[in-house]
Amino acid sequence: MAQPGSPEMPTLRVIDPRRARRSRQILVAAWIASVALAFVIGRYVLLPGADTLSARLSESQAALAETRHQLQEVEQRLANVERAEQIARLGNENVQQTLAAKDAELAEMRREITLYKRLIGPQAERHPLSVQDLAVREDEAGFAFSALLTQTQDVRRGSEGKLTLSVEGQRAGRPERLPWSSLVPSDAADGLPYDFRYFQRVEGRIILPDGFLPHTIHVQLRGGSGESVQRSLPWQQAMTQGTN
Repeated sequence: MAQPGSPEMPTLRVIDPRRARRSRQILVAAWIASVALAFVIGRYVLLPGADTLSARLSESQAALAETRHQLQEVEQRLANVERAEQIARLGNENVQQTLAAKDAELAEMRREITLYKRLIGPQAERHPLSVQDLAVREDEAGFAFSALLTQTQDVRRGSEGKLTLSVEGQRAGRPERLPWSSLVPSDAADGLPYDFRYFQRVEGRIILPDGFLPHTIHVQLRGGSGESVQRSLPWQQAMTQGTN
């Protein structure tokens, strides 16, 4: 027994080699068991779930690709339908315009047939050269006009000559009369020719200067034999006939 104040003696431990070896073997076995357990858990617990998630992801990606493909097909079909409707609409508009033009032509032909019957029918009266009607219509190039000339006094010889127009109106608050030469290009300054036995429609175009306000239009016919015919119409009346 140590006396007070005396130094402590070191403690000696005796290690049994067989116990140490057994401890190491236990540790190694535990480590092997833990590795085996981790393998079993990963193989039979975690990996099946991972395979399921992977399979579901692949299925979702395939479904998304199919949906995109179907959407593209729907968009293409929609574009085709819209294009077909546009073509049909344009075609219908063209048909309507063509029908309207044909109706106008037929109406004009009926009027001319009626006029022809009146001029050469059994009860027709003989009358000299005259301006039956005058129609004026505004377009992008000026004012287009159409004058119907008739005569039945001498159907064997007929009637020939030149047609001109003049227009009365106001410009800058002052009255003014524009002669034919100021309404047409220089190459038409002599007038428009006519030559017929019963009737003829003479058509042309005039251009009014800016700021000119027309109120009366005059038609002059100068025959080759010296005859002269004139007819005047209010401008608005001629424009109204041009829209019929």
